[in-house]
Amino acid sequence: MVTNPDLIFTPGWRHVYDRFIKEAYTNARGFKEAIGFSYSFDPRMDHCMSTNTSLFELRKAAAMYFWYKHADQSDLSIIEYFDEYKRCIDEKNNKFNSNYGYYAYTLGGLKNCIKKLADNPYTRHAMFCINNMYAMSDASIDKLCTNAIHFFIKNKMLFMVVQMRSSNFITLLPYDAFMFSVFYAHVYNGIRKKINDLAIGNIKMQVASLHFHANDICKIKQTEEIDGNIIGDMANNNWCIFLEDKLLKAIQK
Repeated sequence: MVTNPDLIFTPGWRHVYDRFIKEAYTNARGFKEAIGFSYSFDPRMDHCMSTNTSLFELRKAAAMYFWYKHADQSDLSIIEYFDEYKRCIDEKNNKFNSNYGYYAYTLGGLKNCIKKLADNPYTRHAMFCINNMYAMSDASIDKLCTNAIHFFIKNKMLFMVVQMRSSNFITLLPYDAFMFSVFYAHVYNGIRKKINDLAIGNIKMQVASLHFHANDICKIKQTEEIDGNIIGDMANNNWCIFLEDKLLKAIQK
């Protein structure tokens, strides 16, 4: 087991972890938890929380990326890579509410944000909701962790605000941070076609409950490290092609 944060998190995430540990308390269920926790990270430099493969496995990140891209709520393939999703299948409809690609791609969330910001860089309407009343009802097993995603342009920089109901710092946040960065890259590259001097801002996270269990830390081991620059140059119009080539190689291993 590895407990030294310097060996677990990349420098940009180490300070987030340190502040979380200072603010968190241990609840009756054995979770270390911080309520109403906010932080930010650079989607270009810090989309990879850890180069430790026991915390962030590129093959699993690739599986989540293509699962989101296919945006099919009835696609159950994600459970082959993430045990956490096995308990989230909505048995009544045999689907996942938690495929964020459905909201980002199928329902046009990202495309709509690009259009709104390209038409009016000062708008506060560039956002899409993910969580909903059904997902949080007793009828649903799959409780959505992310509420909404917003995009803003301030001082010629693109910012993204993610509001989350719940987030596990160790088991799922590394993959969420990666996918949120991918969403950011889509919008950034799309807007730059009209606002070519747009600079990269950051992703601001607002989390109602940020937590992890002691058992989650115990699973982290000393492993080989991966290259932390996965997304590459977001300003390159072919960024998505380069990214998918890298992810396809990872998932085919």
